[in-house]
Amino acid sequence: MIELIMASMVLALFQSLLPTLINAKNLNYFVSNRDKDIDLPPVVARVKNAARNLLESLPIFLTLATLAIINDIDVAQEATAWLVFRLAYLLCYAAGIAYLRTLIWFGSVVSLITMGIQLI
Repeated sequence: MIELIMASMVLALFQSLLPTLINAKNLNYFVSNRDKDIDLPPVVARVKNAARNLLESLPIFLTLATLAIINDIDVAQEATAWLVFRLAYLLCYAAGIAYLRTLIWFGSVVSLITMGIQLI
């Protein structure tokens, strides 16, 4: 389970760095004080949105995973599913695949709900 928590942290770090990596031509903006906004390419905006979305569900995942460790309850399958769904969500969002992305998001939410139910 700890490996899944660490993998989720790697995903979060990767997603926070990805917009800068994709938009390397605007590197001066990213190292500036960002006094003015710049127009971001659509893919960069989508990746930033995906990262924001991850940060909304990550605390719930971490809480459930930690409670599972404390209570010695095996939710590794559900946690793995959540992580896979979140990676697929990033890929679909970056590619602009709206409907599939929404289904994948629902899958990640169901994974969290299933983790929570097992803790009851």
